Order: sequence, then structure tokens, then C-alpha cells
Amino acid sequence: DFDELQSNALDAGTPVAVLHRSADQRWLYVLSESSDGWIKADKIALSHPADFDAYLTAPCVVTTSPKADLYLDEALTQFYDHVQMGAKLPLAATGAADAYAVTLPTADDSGKNQFKVAYVKKDQAAIGYLPYTPRVMIEQAFKMLNAPYGWGGMHGEQDCSRFLQQVFATVGINLPRNSRDQARVGRELAKFKEKESLSRKVDRLQKAPAGSTLLPMKGHILLYLGM
Repeated sequence: DFDELQSNALDAGTPVAVLHRSADQRWLYVLSESSDGWIKADKIALSHPADFDAYLTAPCVVTTSPKADLYLDEALTQFYDHVQMGAKLPLAATGAADAYAVTLPTADDSGKNQFKVAYVKKDQAAIGYLPYTPRVMIEQAFKMLNAPYGWGGMHGEQDCSRFLQQVFATVGINLPRNSRDQARVGRELAKFKEKESLSRKVDRLQKAPAGSTLLPMKGHILLYLGM
């Protein structure tokens, strides 16, 4: 599936700023940390600024699996939804044996925000960020092995730039949403000309850090794993 009008998909609990409302009141134009666009109004919970600030600054749980399940009970029997790798949710409690309790924003009948407690398995998340090491980055990347492709987050999946965004988010690095902008961040190590010899390309790649180097090309971007 391919839809150029879809640019991103947002996890449950993603904080956004509402900038505009459509004439029929059914759509909101929102700005998230890495993208902006229209989203259905019934998918948004409007929050008081103080609650919003507290939500952003609370100690967080970071999901480390490609799809981390959220449950509404400590026994992990009432499935609610799943969130993608790198999602951040405020930590509510650590008492459960197999799960972290997290704060989840939901909407009441009037569309206003109300918080509820949800639970995520401890083997699918971590308190705070993972250490930024080549091994961690490559292990996180390979958790996506054989995952379906999803343009703009379609069907809850990921495209190339969203894949990198999720992997880097687990160590606390926020990449831009699309491959063109991702190619402009960080420190440029080398450029390859179209007809440059393979030996020169390999020589430059050998000097690049594995697990943290991005390899952009027209319309696509990759993570360098090493030689």
C-alpha cells in the first residue's frame, strides 16, 4: 500500500499541539515532536497545559520491542493497544512483578483528557533509555527483522526513516521524520559520487562507526552495520 498523503502514524500517548480545526470539526491539524499533519479529532484528548507539562517531564518508560503491548490490568489479560519501539510513557509504578505501570492519556465523552494506568511487560520496555552502544543499536535494529513495511506508518508498521527513528529513540536520540531530513543531521563523514570506485567507497566505510552511521540515498536511508 502506498499513499502519499499519509506521512506518519502516532502511538497512543504521543503528545501533540493542536494548531487548527477543520470547518466540519472532524479533523485537527497537530504538531508532534517530529511531524505535523491532520488527524481525526476523536483520536485526540485535549489537555490542560499543566497536565501536559507534567506528562512531558515525568520519569519515563521506553518501549524496546517492535510492538509493545499495553494492558489495562496488572495480570496482563485485558489488552488495550500496542505502541512501537521507542515510545515514551510516564512511569506510574514499578511494583508489578512482570510489568511496569505507566500513565496513559485517554479521552472522556467530551474529548477532554483523563489519565488511566496501563501496564507494559518488563521484557518489552526499560526505565529510561538504553545505553548508546553499537551492540545495543544493532540488536534493536535486528528486532525488526522480517517486519512488514508500512509507508507513513500504515497498518501500524514502519518505513525506512520511521524504522531508524524507532531504533534511535530507544537510546534517547530523536531523529527527524523523513529520510531527507535525517540525512542532514549528525556529522557528515563522506560523500560518494555515482561513478566512484568500489575500493574507495569501502575504504571510507571502514572508518565509519557501526551502528550509528546513516547511509542516505535518494528516497531511502539505511543503518550501517559494519564490515
